[in-house]
Amino acid sequence: MVGISAFVTALCPLISKEANIGLPMVFATTMCGLVWLQEIWIIQKIFREENVDFTRRFYERYPKSGSTLFVGFVPHILSLFLVVFIWLHIGEMPTTSGWLMSLLIFFTLNRVFDPLLGCLNTFGSIPWTGMLAYFAVFIFATTSAIDPSKFDYLPMSSAMSEALVLVLLTVVIINLRMAYYERFCFLRLHRLEGQLKLVLIPLLILSITQIIGIVQGLDLASSLNG
Repeated sequence: MVGISAFVTALCPLISKEANIGLPMVFATTMCGLVWLQEIWIIQKIFREENVDFTRRFYERYPKSGSTLFVGFVPHILSLFLVVFIWLHIGEMPTTSGWLMSLLIFFTLNRVFDPLLGCLNTFGSIPWTGMLAYFAVFIFATTSAIDPSKFDYLPMSSAMSEALVLVLLTVVIINLRMAYYERFCFLRLHRLEGQLKLVLIPLLILSITQIIGIVQGLDLASSLNG
């Protein structure tokens, strides 16, 4: 799944150029397709028994009726909140393509936030630290990928730098989602370390570019030599 995701995402700048479609729209479509592919192929098929068991345990903890009914809609609520926040920040009514992208973002985020239900599915104390870590990693990776100019210092074309950033972001999201599914939904504790390695490596690369961008912005070389 990681290899497929990286390969398809790397083609986004080329597809955008050849089809004359904005890169954000191409990537939003690709990312939405990938998380749903992961859901259908990996979660629903390969881990079918574990997923059925998790669903059963979840509805034992939160019945489909009563005051706990809304818990199952937490991913939908978070996704809608972020989409609304984006449009409030933009400050304009969305165009037709804007509505389409909003739907793509919503359906993508809905799948991305799904593993958090595993964190909530406990009769003990909810692992809020784990949930906050999930948001922190997701937000850091996303905001880092928004500005591919941080890769301008590398000897590569702008299309390659854009592809690299999008691949790193995709790898983080796909593996972060799987890591939390296996840890909190499927209770496979022994797989957590392996999944997190695939998350931390691209995060490290993104962090290095952030640091270099900060250093360049502060122009420390001039300050130190002056």
